[in-house]
Amino acid sequence: MTLLRPFQSGLLRQGAVRTMGGLGAIAKPAARYAQTRSFVASSVRRDSEAQPKESLASASEMHDKLPVPYGPNQLPPFLPNPRNGNYFTVDNPNRVLECIRPLAPNHRYKGRSFSNIWLRDNCRCEQCVYPPTRQRLANTFDIPDDIHALRHSESVQGVHIEWSDGHTSFYEWEFLRWWMMFTSREAYNQPPRYLWGSEIAQHPPTVDYQAAMTTEAGVAQMTDKIVKYGFVFVKNVPYDNPDYTRQLLERIGPIRQTHYGGFYDFIPDMAKADTAYTNYAIPAHTDTTYFSDPAGLQSFHLLEHKPAPGETEAVGGESLLVDGFKVAELLRNFKLDYYYHLAKMPVMWHCSGNDGVTIRPYKLFPVIEEDKFLRIPIRIRWNTADRGVLPYTSSWRSQKDWWRAAKKFDELLKDPANEYKFQLKPGTVLIFNNWRVLHGRTAFTGIRRICGGYINFDDFMSTWRNTNFKQEVVLRDVIG
Repeated sequence: MTLLRPFQSGLLRQGAVRTMGGLGAIAKPAARYAQTRSFVASSVRRDSEAQPKESLASASEMHDKLPVPYGPNQLPPFLPNPRNGNYFTVDNPNRVLECIRPLAPNHRYKGRSFSNIWLRDNCRCEQCVYPPTRQRLANTFDIPDDIHALRHSESVQGVHIEWSDGHTSFYEWEFLRWWMMFTSREAYNQPPRYLWGSEIAQHPPTVDYQAAMTTEAGVAQMTDKIVKYGFVFVKNVPYDNPDYTRQLLERIGPIRQTHYGGFYDFIPDMAKADTAYTNYAIPAHTDTTYFSDPAGLQSFHLLEHKPAPGETEAVGGESLLVDGFKVAELLRNFKLDYYYHLAKMPVMWHCSGNDGVTIRPYKLFPVIEEDKFLRIPIRIRWNTADRGVLPYTSSWRSQKDWWRAAKKFDELLKDPANEYKFQLKPGTVLIFNNWRVLHGRTAFTGIRRICGGYINFDDFMSTWRNTNFKQEVVLRDVIG
């Protein structure tokens, strides 16, 4: 199985990307990024063009061995100028500190500067930041409008500043370099994505139950595969008691409470007014489109599938997964206008089948929600059963345009090349990203008992970050 191409986000197009174990690149860098970038004229960039050379037997092995293209807070490394060791210089050192800027005259960030307000507000000393929680102690709005430096001194490590309000700060050059480089940090906050179609059936991402339950490395592997592929199978899970499944999910995060309850354990008896509680076929869809914040992760564990009373066999119920981000990319490539009709047109979603329950989002959301900086999908809402009336926007033509785009999207979802079909079995738990991966099933006979639950996306991503990266790496992205 070949490496599946990630979305070409801003960072990926640059080519040079930092990995936890070194450097790796997954896309040919653009010419303007292929040159040495530095904060001093003599800085150099380490080689980052090496591709993994192993011939891997499976996607799971590939996932385990391939260097992560990038993680939170990781940059191409730059070496300081050997003449002075500094990345930055101070403007007007003989008068007042007006700003700090990169040294290299021709550097792409030469025109950017840190203001005195920014510097004073982001002092990291213990008087300004509470070490145990990294929360601010100093009141930003107590900083005088005319704050300025009375004195400063530079060293190889950084710059000391004595401020006009009586405070003294120290800033490491690396801290300043980090925040100088990123005015739009979202470009570096998107983890890698590997898009897939039906070929994923050859080697789907899997982890072992015991590893996930007993080691942090197992949780790291489990969450990392969900981040990259959108789903993971956990094998060898005991199925004589649903509590084993619940405990597995809680290794990722708290189980989310909804109007359906929390951890679910059900058979198709219409105990809830939803087609999931029937034995009907269900097309590919995402769950909880009607929530302002749809469920992040969803899971299924088939505990039992047996003949109903009076029947001799229990058949059907084949499961289906579709990579919504892959289909969105296909739609974009097919016709850009179609993609943007689904990304721009707001749609009504609702849940109204249960007595006393009428749920709708606080505002209308489109089918495809994008990262506004990278212009890539970050969430798919697709469940035609729960879609309300398409609102009238600018004209009747816009409604027809949306319908044509949605029809093509539906056609791509149902293309066998994009469908991964499999049979759920006792002992294997499926966990998937409900913001990305659509799920469905064929009709079935007999009685199926399934358990599982929802997990909030933020809880999941917190576990992924804290099991895959050191805490200082995670925190650096938000507080330096």
